[in-house]
Amino acid sequence: MAKKNTEEKKVGTLFSLRKAVEVSDGMMQYKANDELFPVRITEGGSKAVQSQDSKEELKNVGNIVYGERAQIPHGSDTLVLSFSGKVLSIQDIPTIADGYHLGNEKKVKTSSYIDLIGELKTDKRIKNDFDLLSEAFLFNILNASWAFRNKEIANKVSVTILLERGNERVVLKTNEAKGSAIHATYVDENKKPSVHNLFTTIDGYSDAIDMISDTLRKTVDDVILFTVTAELEVGDGAIVYPSQLFLPGEKQKQYAQENGKRNSYAKELYRSVTFGDDNVAGISSDKIWNAIRTIDAFHGNKFNIVSAIEPNGANSQFAIELRGTKNNFYAYKNIWLMQGLDVLIDETSNKPGDMVYFIGTLVRGGVLGNAK
Repeated sequence: MAKKNTEEKKVGTLFSLRKAVEVSDGMMQYKANDELFPVRITEGGSKAVQSQDSKEELKNVGNIVYGERAQIPHGSDTLVLSFSGKVLSIQDIPTIADGYHLGNEKKVKTSSYIDLIGELKTDKRIKNDFDLLSEAFLFNILNASWAFRNKEIANKVSVTILLERGNERVVLKTNEAKGSAIHATYVDENKKPSVHNLFTTIDGYSDAIDMISDTLRKTVDDVILFTVTAELEVGDGAIVYPSQLFLPGEKQKQYAQENGKRNSYAKELYRSVTFGDDNVAGISSDKIWNAIRTIDAFHGNKFNIVSAIEPNGANSQFAIELRGTKNNFYAYKNIWLMQGLDVLIDETSNKPGDMVYFIGTLVRGGVLGNAK
């Protein structure tokens, strides 16, 4: 067992890291005669009743709900979704808030983080965890989970990924996407974190994993630029599904007034600004990134849910936090900062996938700390 380091460390507990993976908005187009055209957003309405389950006097009162929708035109049955992005190394020197630190009242020394993060990125004992994280990200891109409902209505999906780093170039293509039918990660019968082998035979698969993992662990930036394109056979003239913006109560009324729409305007769809065109249906970058990092099958919660990498294991779909105080990011972060990497590796060794989760949270970036 690793010996715990009880020495004081002058490192801030409230800090932020940039994202190590950045993605763009997703653009929605349709294919007709081998040419691509933008999917437009249009307005429409539907008639409902004001209440189905509350006051009896409202059950037969009509309620016209106005909203937006996106549809590919008749004569086309293929939706084309695309986005781009980049992979960077995990940031060596985070932004630290002075005043929040461990065990002393002295000013935080940011140089301490160079040693801490540098050690984590270069330690050979956790290289496999970086590899597994990279493979899980790659799996979710190939599996088109980021296409959401569009994937569920498609008869066939093909995905192409191009990754470029300097003179290196890797291209992956698949027609085997299963969408939500299969998740990227699981704990196998030997209690080891694993990625499903759906795409392992694709040309370039292992090369792409090595490129991503190596870039995340670099001590100097060596950027991967990548593009992703998915073609989905959704049916002639199909309704398709951009991201939907949530407009609660007063915000909905304010939006309607500011945009000259009716107060009952209920649904605002996401637009991807493309070549100066602000009416192209799109999928928000936040939703795409959320789908890519939905790999936390290791939280140990009784709920059989694979969630996005989050410091507390938060899952907005079910309004729960899947990680407790002993295995969330903050608990592991404090062990790492106060006692060192050896103890962190020891603490996570009997919790399959938790080192992958911890590294994934650093890749996710954001404000990663608290005042305690």
